[in-house]
Amino acid sequence: MPPNPETMSDTVDYTRLSKAELQAEEKRLKKKELTSAVLIGVLIGVMVYGATRGGSWFLPVILPLLLIAGLVKGSLGIRNRLTDIGSAIRTKGSDGGS
Repeated sequence: MPPNPETMSDTVDYTRLSKAELQAEEKRLKKKELTSAVLIGVLIGVMVYGATRGGSWFLPVILPLLLIAGLVKGSLGIRNRLTDIGSAIRTKGSDGGS
């Protein structure tokens, strides 16, 4: 049975999961990482558009910058978890784990 995404956290012991569960979690996290990257790109576009259009700069520049900072922080956590999962998958692959 694949892990429940709502219960997955930074404290999960990936060595206890099966290889199929690890691969499912890796796929979910990669999709989340891609979504974050797309959102960051869109927000950068909003910032550039807002900066070049003139007028008020708070909403089109500062607000997206704050959102980007939050997305980057979340992406770093995802990347760390992907590294842990990759290590666990390699371990399962080398010892023929279940």
